Amino acid sequence: MRRYRYVLVGLAPLMLVGGLALWRLLSTDFFWGWGGWRIVDWAQGRVHGQVQVRQVQGNPLTGLTFSDIVVQGPRGEVLRADRVEVRFSLFSFVKLQPVIAHLGIHGPRLTLREDQPGRWNVSGLFKETPPPPFSVIKLSQVLLKGGTLDLSRPGETQHFRDLELGLALTILNPKQPQEAIKVHRANLALTAPQGRFVLDTSFTYHRQRLDLKTLKVAAQDQPLITLAGEVQFNAGAPVVDLRAFLGPAAGDALHRLWPKWPGAWDLGGKFQVTGSSAQLRVAGEGSLEKAAYTLKGILRQNGGAWEYDLEANLSGLGPGLLTAAHKNWEPKLKDLEPLTASLYLKGAGLGWPPAKLE
Repeated sequence: MRRYRYVLVGLAPLMLVGGLALWRLLSTDFFWGWGGWRIVDWAQGRVHGQVQVRQVQGNPLTGLTFSDIVVQGPRGEVLRADRVEVRFSLFSFVKLQPVIAHLGIHGPRLTLREDQPGRWNVSGLFKETPPPPFSVIKLSQVLLKGGTLDLSRPGETQHFRDLELGLALTILNPKQPQEAIKVHRANLALTAPQGRFVLDTSFTYHRQRLDLKTLKVAAQDQPLITLAGEVQFNAGAPVVDLRAFLGPAAGDALHRLWPKWPGAWDLGGKFQVTGSSAQLRVAGEGSLEKAAYTLKGILRQNGGAWEYDLEANLSGLGPGLLTAAHKNWEPKLKDLEPLTASLYLKGAGLGWPPAKLE
């Protein structure tokens, strides 16, 4: 027994020296650079295409930095970025519960192109791979700064700039039947041809069900819509059960987004929406210009066009609401007292005037 004690006493200094040597090795720029290139090889093995990186740098304090990244797919370039920064805990990977403390993507330029209906340049980009040996993956902070997006469809190309993204999420049981994705918070901002848009959301996706805690969309600092509820993604069209809050948004802001909307029609309201695109039931109330309204009925999609069968009641209906769409009515209606009206609307097309109205 005493002999084993001497052996342990003799091994202790060796283990200490070995541990210090290993720590020094793990702290070197050489080790982090070597590990970074292994990550590049890992990414290359998971795409049908090519991943190019000009330079990899790293150390324990700043993590890894990848410079001048280009991702090519079978149908051309998909992504280009000036710099990607990654900070993570090595110990979390040893525990098979990786934590990515920071993932920063600087100057990304994303190209999405639809060559044929339903066939995009990113289709088939990623290879089928077995599930990773992790029960959970946590990304504490994902930041995207200074991005652009080119979205092309046959006969049309849209350019989005000044993309900014902040995201925190957890993936449970990745690529398993019981996989769950929890987006604790996400904020996306971009500049489109119609102006600046901001989206804030928080949700969980599990077993083809989206539990939407909140989804807020604003444009030009004007709130457009806030959604909460759930969406079931079944074999057919998605089935929704959502609460929707509109605005309150100024009419001129809505007109910039949708030129067919009269600029004088300020809009606000709250709705319950249930069903699928085959038949959506809508019920709610709100304000339009200076009038109050209630609305209930059915929306359905037919051949790509929306049809509606709605019943609306309006009170405080003044001349401003009517003359906004027909300026030539203004002299005749300027002295009109506020009215109460009940309308039954059946038609197609969401613009004004509608494509079809009965």
